[in-house]
Amino acid sequence: MDTGCEGGVKAEPYIRRRVVAMYILLPAMKGATALMLLQAMEEMRQKYSGPQLAHHFVRFRTILRRSTTVSAQDKQIKDLLMYENLLQDPAIQELLARAELEGLRRTLMVITEARFPALAEMAQQVVVHLGNLDDLTLIKKMMASAPDEAKARWLLGVYAH
Repeated sequence: MDTGCEGGVKAEPYIRRRVVAMYILLPAMKGATALMLLQAMEEMRQKYSGPQLAHHFVRFRTILRRSTTVSAQDKQIKDLLMYENLLQDPAIQELLARAELEGLRRTLMVITEARFPALAEMAQQVVVHLGNLDDLTLIKKMMASAPDEAKARWLLGVYAH
């Protein structure tokens, strides 16, 4: 695939070959136009649904906002903004929040299992009950930096119900 290494990866080959898995990166690619981005978003909408589609659109939007390869004019195309509004839909927001919660739960379990395998079962019981993103983020950070198993056990005990 022609990536155009000199001067950056080119968008056109990915669109031409319909490599949907790469579409979230299109806004950062050389030669990406509003028309290409709209085509990519429509193809993502056809391929993905629910939380998976929402995650792809959120990543796509984040990269688009930061992009220096897409003109400011192309970023303001009405149809692109329509997709932006889709992300504000309460149902999509709920899906994103649930997906973020599950991601934090999985991350906490991975950290616990890697650092303190003996506490995996206790951590599993804690994460099932934790539904607050802030609490999960905090416990994840604290578990990652816990100096020993005793401190990690104490931390899980604080959040156990």
